[in-house]
This record gives sequence, C-alpha cells and structure tokens, in this order.
Amino acid sequence: MEFKLQKRISEGLENVKRGVLKFAMLKIEHCNTNYSVGFSNAQLLYKCIQDDKPKSKVLSVRFDSLFTDGVKLLSDLADDDERFETLELYEKTAFELLNNFFKNVDHHEDSLRKVFEMKRAVSETDITIALAEHLLGRLAPGHTYIIDDRVKGKCVCGCGVEPEFGNTGIGHEAVWHGHIDILLSSHLGLPTSAVKTVAGCQPDLQSNYEEKEETSSSPKRRKIQGDEENTDISPGGKSDVEVKQSIGGALEQTLAQTIVFSLLQKQKHPELKNVLIPNILISPQEVQIVMYDAEYDVLLCSNIIKLFEPAAHWLIPDTLIILWMVRHYRKFCSGLVPMLHRYRSHFRELTEQTWEIYTQSLRSGVSDFPMIAKFDFHTDLMYSKEIY
Repeated sequence: MEFKLQKRISEGLENVKRGVLKFAMLKIEHCNTNYSVGFSNAQLLYKCIQDDKPKSKVLSVRFDSLFTDGVKLLSDLADDDERFETLELYEKTAFELLNNFFKNVDHHEDSLRKVFEMKRAVSETDITIALAEHLLGRLAPGHTYIIDDRVKGKCVCGCGVEPEFGNTGIGHEAVWHGHIDILLSSHLGLPTSAVKTVAGCQPDLQSNYEEKEETSSSPKRRKIQGDEENTDISPGGKSDVEVKQSIGGALEQTLAQTIVFSLLQKQKHPELKNVLIPNILISPQEVQIVMYDAEYDVLLCSNIIKLFEPAAHWLIPDTLIILWMVRHYRKFCSGLVPMLHRYRSHFRELTEQTWEIYTQSLRSGVSDFPMIAKFDFHTDLMYSKEIY
C-alpha cells in the first residue's frame, strides 16, 4: 500500500522537537485525598520542584524526551515514506489515524468551529461530544470513546452522530472518586486514556515562574513556561477526559483524576512496565497535559499550548501530534529515566492512612458511588459517650 506522510505532520514534528511542550515536576504540600471527596472538590496545594542554586529555576522535562519512541518513529517516516511497510501492525494503524486526520483536517476544523462558535450558548455536553467525535476519538484506535452517561445528546455540528455513553466512574467512595467526561480506548479495546474538557484552561502553569517558593492556591497557582526561567533536565536534550464549563479548580480536578487513573491502571495491569499515565486537560482553545507515574510517585504538569491558531483558526499541527502521541502513550511514551525518579510528588506520604485503598481497592466503570456517612453534630452528640 502506498503511504505518503502529510506535509503538515513533518512541519508540526519540528516544533515538537524544538520543545514546544515542557513539564514541571510537582511536589504536593497538602491535599484532601484521605477523605470521601469527589474530583470536583479535590484540593491540592503544590509547588514546582526547583534546583538548589542561589537563583533557583524550575526543573523541566521536555515532551520529546518522554515520548522518544513516538518522535523517532515519526521522524523515520518523515525521512523515508517506504519505512511505513516495515512498521508493526499497531504502529501502522496509529500512523494511518494521524495521517488520515490531517488529510481531512479541514472537515474536522469546520465541525469543531460550528460547535465552538455557535451564537447560542454551548453546553458542557456539546463541547464534550464535539471534542470526542471530531478530535480525540479520531486519533484513537477504532475511533472509540465513552462519554459519561449522566449526560445525553447528539453532536450539534450537524453530523448527526450519536455518541457512545457509559459508566466512567473511577476511584473509591472512601477517598477521591468521580466520573470522567470521556474515556478513550487502546488498540486492545481497554479504557486507557482520559480527557478533561473545560471552557478555558487556567493560566496556572503557563507563564514564567516569578515567585520561587509560592505554593498553589485557588484560583491562582504556579506557572510554567519560558525558556529563560526553566532548567531543562531532559537526558539528551487509558488517558481520561472530563468536561466542565467552569474553569475554577479544573487543574486540581485533573491532577486528582490523573493520580487515581494511574494508580488504577497499575492495580489492574501489574504487568505494565511503564505506568507514567497521561491525562488531557482541553478546552476549545487550549491543551494542557498532566502525567503521573504510580510506580515512582512522580507528578508532571505541562505548560498550556494552543489548539487553534488564533488568527487563521486552523488546528495547530504540533498540538495534534502531541495529542496523538499522548493518545497512544503505551506505544510511544518511553517512561521516566532513572535520574527523574527522585523528584517525587510525596502523594504516598500524604495518603499513608488510605494507601491500601489506593493500591488495592480502586474501581472503574462505576455508575454511582455510595454515600459515606458524615458526622452529624445533633444525632451523634446526642448518643455520644461522655468522658468528662
């Protein structure tokens, strides 16, 4: 079969290799992870790990250093189209998804813009379905995805697609738990990717770090982009989706979801050698990637990148390539190199009393989580045991 790599893929790949996306490593100072809390109410205070020099800089890791396998495969194809025939079946399928998306990118752009630029108010469900059907699902094997079945509807772009809805609840009722907006499947048909969608990404980790020891606090948190303020320590130079209209707490929810999802993947698939699991935080304008390694307790959060080119209103090639690689992370993510294992988030220490739940009792495909009884000052004190 003749294979021709789309030109825009080659152009986008060059930007990916220039370090358009970087990750900061986060240390959690405090969180409410030991309580029965839904993702929407998750609270985390965190700071970005820095070097210990007098003029400390945030330590960063480049996307292309973590996804070396994906970058190499795409680079090889850009250099020689004939290498396509030497690829494994899954690699061929993955590349065809990306290549076909770029062949029909005008159609996908039009479909997304019809929804995002509607004169009437666009609902959370409208955004979720559009992103799942005309972007994220198109980059997934079999175009498969599951949307939280607590909402219903069709794609309002006019394509008439009826999405697949299902139970997307993950976690445990005694600790962090909740429903994912969109679950994406792997080539094996298993839910391995998650995405959280919002009306707009918070600028938490976007700009230069100006205050060195500032911890996060809602609504403003630490920020992470700008080469002059980042120290790149990259050696050699099922994700889930959730949609919210309100941007308040979006990053905290995503961090909590990512940690739980990674721990769940490790629990369900102990044979996995790489449990650096990504989560996509996406809006109609921007994208942010969060990753957590449940084996080494390393939490990464990227800078924000644009989804659409603001002036021309077309999908940005490098962003699409990043989403595609993240979507196929089990094949393209190389995992953490040993030198990064020491930059722990300290989530394990903070969850000492509930660690057994997080490592052995997490569930997926949950429709409803049972309520955990809360302290009732009237009833519980009425029947309390007086000690003085």
